[in-house]
Amino acid sequence: MVLFDADFFFGNVGVYLNLPTVYSVLNLVPNLDHLDTVILDQVLLPHASGIRVLLGPYYPEEAELVEAHHVEKIMRALADTYNHVLVDCQASYDERTLAVLERADLIVLITTPEVGAIKNTSRFLELAEKLAIGTERIRILVNRSDSDVGVDIREIEHTLHHPVAFQVISGGRTVVFSVNRGIPLVMENPSHPFSKQMFAIAEELMAATLARSST
Repeated sequence: MVLFDADFFFGNVGVYLNLPTVYSVLNLVPNLDHLDTVILDQVLLPHASGIRVLLGPYYPEEAELVEAHHVEKIMRALADTYNHVLVDCQASYDERTLAVLERADLIVLITTPEVGAIKNTSRFLELAEKLAIGTERIRILVNRSDSDVGVDIREIEHTLHHPVAFQVISGGRTVVFSVNRGIPLVMENPSHPFSKQMFAIAEELMAATLARSST
C-alpha cells in the first residue's frame, strides 16, 4: 500500500508519521515518462507500518511545480505498482485534486457535525454530480460525531440527501499526543477505542474496493 500526500501546499502526512522530507513528489516530476518500480522505490519513503509514503513538497511555494497532468501520470504509475493507493487531498477543487477524484475508486468525504462543514460538504456533492463523479463512490465520514452540540446524524443525512457511512467519536488527548509524537495510535495502542474505529473503517473500505474491482 502507498500513501500519497496530495495536499501540495500544507500537507502534514510526513509530520504525522515522523518522516523526513528526503524525497517528495517533486522528485518524480522529471521522470514522468519513466516511472518504473526502481524510481518509485527511490522516492517513496518506507514507514514502520509497512506502507510506502509519497510526500508533498516541503515548501508551500513549490506546490505550483506540480501540475494536474503530473498527478495523473503519478496516480497511474502508483496504481500499476501497488494494490492499494490512499491519497490525502487538499481542501480545494483545483485541477490536481480533480485529477485524483476522477481516478478514485472510493472517496471518503470528511465532515463534522457543524453547519459550516455540512454546507461545504453539500457543495462538494453538488460539484461531484456536475463532474459526473458517481455519488456511489462517495462515503461520508462524520468526525467528532459524539459532539454534544453537534447537528444530529439523521439531520445531516437529510440535508445532504446522502447516507453517512462512518461516525468517528473524538479521540481526545490520546489522539493529540499520538499525532504530536508522530506515532499512529493504531500502532501504539491498537486496542484503544479510536484505533478500533479506524480498523473497522479500513476493513469496510477494503471490502468495498474489492467489490468494485470485481464488477
